[in-house]
Amino acid sequence: MKSEEILAKLQNDVRAAFKSWHEPASETSPLGYLHLFRHARQLGTATARQATHQLLLQALDTLALHHPDDADLLRLHFLDRREMYTVARLFNVGEATVYRRQQKAIERLAHILHAREVHVAGEARLRLEERLEPPGSTRLIGIEADLNILLERLTSTSPPWLISVEGLGGIGKTALADSLARQLLETGHFYDIAWVSARQQDFHPVLGLQLTGLPALDLDTLVSRLLEQLSPDISLPTSRQAKLAALTRLLKEM
Repeated sequence: MKSEEILAKLQNDVRAAFKSWHEPASETSPLGYLHLFRHARQLGTATARQATHQLLLQALDTLALHHPDDADLLRLHFLDRREMYTVARLFNVGEATVYRRQQKAIERLAHILHAREVHVAGEARLRLEERLEPPGSTRLIGIEADLNILLERLTSTSPPWLISVEGLGGIGKTALADSLARQLLETGHFYDIAWVSARQQDFHPVLGLQLTGLPALDLDTLVSRLLEQLSPDISLPTSRQAKLAALTRLLKEM
């Protein structure tokens, strides 16, 4: 999506978020796709509504630094529920003028959110890249077709939800998965990615398959590693059942 399209969508979503300010609490938000929104919820904001309000209030404070009238206009109309003809009288302008000013104010606020989103998304991408294994020096050849198929299926909104890449040891399954994960990070399609390796052999171009010396991956270790990556700020439960319950709850919230 081009930058102009992203900003146009964000402006519409900001307007929708303001319009829903006084509506009953909901578990969804017009801004729910933003890294900023997810970050706010991870920091302890309890509901989608509170996270949305937090983002808008922070953006309004920033807007007020350089365009105080714009911030006041948005607060009066959306937060204080003043009718536009009342807002127009307060600013001593015509109603048509105040509508134009409101549109400009929303545009400026959307630019503020977009700048913050780019920053937070960039930090998130670096953090997720650190979870992957160090990139190898070998250039992958002939995987484009398989890679495109996997990208299409993983970014689809319809089943299957679980995809397995299978084959003999040393044919490049891990390299394919790594390349896939890095391309998904580029697109920003997924908010979070976890990487857990179960292999007990590594392929070396000269030596062939070599044992890693690592124990087999069991369910408890798999769940623990997923929780450590997807929710690093919480203490791990001690029992396997509690870990599974925590992981299930976490995945449903994403």
